[in-house]
Amino acid sequence: MDEKDLIGYDIFDEPNAPRADGLITNSSKITLYNYADDCAICFFLDPIKKVIGCVHASWKGSLLGIFEKEIRSFTTTYGSNKKDIVAVLAPSIGVDSFEVGDDCAEQFEKIGFSSCINYKSYDKLPINLPEINRQILLNCGLKKRIFMLSMTCVHIKMLSYFTVIVEVQSQIQELT
Repeated sequence: MDEKDLIGYDIFDEPNAPRADGLITNSSKITLYNYADDCAICFFLDPIKKVIGCVHASWKGSLLGIFEKEIRSFTTTYGSNKKDIVAVLAPSIGVDSFEVGDDCAEQFEKIGFSSCINYKSYDKLPINLPEINRQILLNCGLKKRIFMLSMTCVHIKMLSYFTVIVEVQSQIQELT
């Protein structure tokens, strides 16, 4: 996506803007954003190629490969090297609140995340979705370039925007 795709769109026109769970651009004239209630939001940056991206990842999006697709877009569309891509995972629903039935848990087991499921629960199974998303990003090749703003479940303790902004700023400063 570049600025010519967004002619006529502004914040007041947001309901009519293009929709996607994954966004990516190399234009310095576009600000990307996603919003969610308790789903994962992940911001991406390639400081070498000057590419940014963000994804909205529901539990199903994580299962269906939204992170892998975003990173593939960085490498195929913009020529990014995986070792240059930085990922910042915003707070999302955590193990304290994300409980699923056996059918959903089985889907996570099939792709190798049984260690993130608490099988000791008698009713529904708690799943550590932030850790699953972190592991997916590691499996994509983003070694040591993943920052998690907080493992605190958004249902347990809401973080203020100020706290999130300060955390992002300090983590990005470590990169430069």
